[in-house]
Amino acid sequence: MNFSKKITQTLVVILIAGIISLPLTLVSPSEGESVFWMGVSKERLVIFAGHLLAVLIVAVVFALGVKREYKAALFQRFSKFLNNPTYYPTLRYGLFGVSIFLSFAFVNFSILIPQALSAISGWMVFSAWMLYALFVKLVQAPADFVLVKFSTPFPSWNGLSKIQKRTTLVLLGLGLLYFFLFIPLNLQNSGSRNELNLDEMLMLPHVEKMLSAQPNLHMVLYRFLVYGDYIYGFPFYGYSALLLLPGKLLFGQGYVDHLQLNMLLLRQFANVLPAVLSCFIISWLATHFKNFWVSVMVFVILLTLPGMTGINNAFWHPDAINLLFIALTLFYLDRDQFKFGPNFYFAAITCGASIATRLFGVFFFLTIGSLLGAGVIKKVLTPRKALISGLLFIVLMVGAILISNPYTFSPGELNAAKATFEHRQSVLANGIDEPDPEHIYRTGLDAWWPFFTRDYGNGVTLAFLSISAVIGALGKKRKSYYGALLAWLMVIGTYLIGFVLVKSPWYILPFLIPLYGGAMAISDNLESVLEKLRINPTSALITKIGLFALMSALGLIQFVQNLLTLIPVFLTS
Repeated sequence: MNFSKKITQTLVVILIAGIISLPLTLVSPSEGESVFWMGVSKERLVIFAGHLLAVLIVAVVFALGVKREYKAALFQRFSKFLNNPTYYPTLRYGLFGVSIFLSFAFVNFSILIPQALSAISGWMVFSAWMLYALFVKLVQAPADFVLVKFSTPFPSWNGLSKIQKRTTLVLLGLGLLYFFLFIPLNLQNSGSRNELNLDEMLMLPHVEKMLSAQPNLHMVLYRFLVYGDYIYGFPFYGYSALLLLPGKLLFGQGYVDHLQLNMLLLRQFANVLPAVLSCFIISWLATHFKNFWVSVMVFVILLTLPGMTGINNAFWHPDAINLLFIALTLFYLDRDQFKFGPNFYFAAITCGASIATRLFGVFFFLTIGSLLGAGVIKKVLTPRKALISGLLFIVLMVGAILISNPYTFSPGELNAAKATFEHRQSVLANGIDEPDPEHIYRTGLDAWWPFFTRDYGNGVTLAFLSISAVIGALGKKRKSYYGALLAWLMVIGTYLIGFVLVKSPWYILPFLIPLYGGAMAISDNLESVLEKLRINPTSALITKIGLFALMSALGLIQFVQNLLTLIPVFLTS
């Protein structure tokens, strides 16, 4: 079969699908007040007109192509563009990404506003997949093109060294032990709804509403996606609802009476589990698991920090899930190493998921901008490619936000979410309307420092980690990662210290937990510094021993302090 015949067949199928779907937009009448003409609203007529115009454009392209056998100058230029090997990865993944996004959009539109947009979005999905399949068939992949597999976002076990595998298994074992240790604690304070903390009391009804009985499947799906409390995103609420779904299937609507079981599931799997995974990733970022004992120490210190144990103790909140997305973003940026390849765009997806959950992902703007700028300086990217990479990052990030929060496909719910976000930001910036005799609602480092040192490390530890992060960004080893980390810390730290009045421990979590990811920056760069300064071997050895002793002492002291806070929690439970 020749190329022109394949193109013709694809266009014919797309055209027929467009014609069939065209009248479906007008089938169901609009509600009384919105009716404009022939029983439908203005908005529906505009959508119909857009659909009709798109079908006509396809028809014109089809007619011109068949008449001139796709040899007109326009078709030739377009064919040349498609067959340029430089553009192949972008075009292939772009078409695939658009097809995926439109598929999600079609599902959401069909649930949220089916009369208006399900027909045109369904046709767009069908057309996108047809064009993607046509591109794969007609355009030959360059010899150096490697298809990104489903397993690509995940680390390869075979790629790990023996010490890395051993460290991975031990840390996963410790994480599992930590997970089980919190089960008795998370069974407490859930005998009745009055025993729940205030946030849990406010959030749980929304999850129960998502799983409430409805007259038909459409309303079941609608209620699941439109939950109303848009302070926190669907990645948190949707995941929480899925955790309770087995209970509903087992007990029916009576599942709500099994409060202790429900809260245990929510606290363990929406808090403890993502918190453990986040600490695991941060530990990897700090050491790459190349040093067994250092990796274990970093992991254990992170898990036992008072702020970390506090959010895992009889508490259900979205912060651990948000922290996991932030840790994953840093993880993918570390893997990318100025290549600006798949890992860079995986970071865009996890960054978008963080924004969808708790908005914190927006603070990566300096990180991404600095990486692109460094890529230009290092001549890894041209200014044009840097601009394209940045735009693709933003497109993927926005796509991830929309897919992660299905309610954004409904204009009414999107406006409600906007109002909620604005109110929430006002509370953070102005404080809660209540007496403040201790003058907690203040900005500035002096206002925040006592909370930092109470929950996330003593002053010496935090000072050392801060210096280490700066040295890492200025040094030569793992420069892209340490630069990305420092940019993240600078932006979120400035926002938190300079603009937020409310001193909740979980607001500090995405700031100071990633800080531990820079713990080894001084050690990583010490050798190159000593060589640059031409320090004699004896002095260099003394310096290395001194640094090792300092870091060991800081780690041990911090661990002991953590235990002194943690042990009473378990003894009094």
